[in-house]
Amino acid sequence: MKFKIKYKRIKYKVGIKDKISITMIKIIICIKRNLRRIKMLIPENIWLYLILTITWVLFGIINYYFYLAYNYQKSILDIVVELKNSYFTTVIIAIVLNVYNSNFNHRKKLINQHEFYVDTMRIFENIFDGLIGNDKYHYLVFYNNLCLTDTINYIKRKTKKDIENWLSSTEYKNNIEELIEYIPKIKDYLKIDINLANEEAYYINNLENELKELKNYACTADNYLKKINIITYYMIKLIDILREPWRKDLKYDLKILQIIEKNNADIIKNDFYYSMLIYGHDFGKN
Repeated sequence: MKFKIKYKRIKYKVGIKDKISITMIKIIICIKRNLRRIKMLIPENIWLYLILTITWVLFGIINYYFYLAYNYQKSILDIVVELKNSYFTTVIIAIVLNVYNSNFNHRKKLINQHEFYVDTMRIFENIFDGLIGNDKYHYLVFYNNLCLTDTINYIKRKTKKDIENWLSSTEYKNNIEELIEYIPKIKDYLKIDINLANEEAYYINNLENELKELKNYACTADNYLKKINIITYYMIKLIDILREPWRKDLKYDLKILQIIEKNNADIIKNDFYYSMLIYGHDFGKN
């Protein structure tokens, strides 16, 4: 007996055990996403607001003892009522505005980042361009490690003559130049300080050096194949950094898709993105 399960607006038919497994994974994803949303509601400068709150409390205490010293009949509740409006305008409203502006700017940043991420994937593909032919229109080389591995394995199966014809073309030389010229844009976008010993600087510096070496290498198939694994490793690491906001729950999404695929293989294969996640790219069918 099959049961319906909804995943990303589409309903699939699965067995009862698979339905339970998917439901449990979806609960985990929901909890993690809500925790991230809650974290986003906490202002970056929360300590400033805590200090302001403590200051207001101390001010209230001082007021209370001041009134007490001069025999004014005011309770602690009176002091709280007296100061609540000032506290609300200086702290609560400031927090609300801070959270709103942070989230608004975050959404704008995500839109820009997604555009840059997609552009980067497309430009990095140029290192393979003339070797994958019309297949480049059917998938994204750098969508995941599986697609990249399939691409490299496909190129390694090509003859040396095919590779060297590509390497001697004007298109290839222009593509390498474009890739080298694109490196400063990545540095600028990710605000990479090349003098710092961090992950981003390591990947971008090594990628730039490897591309320049490839440009100056003799155009032989052996040299190209020797470099391609190293270069694409740095490329996909940088792409992973750019797409991190959309891949936080990838391992859970993959588990769900793999369960769904058992009874809905045709639907998964016909979905452009799901197909790449599950199967990579089959160069023999396009």
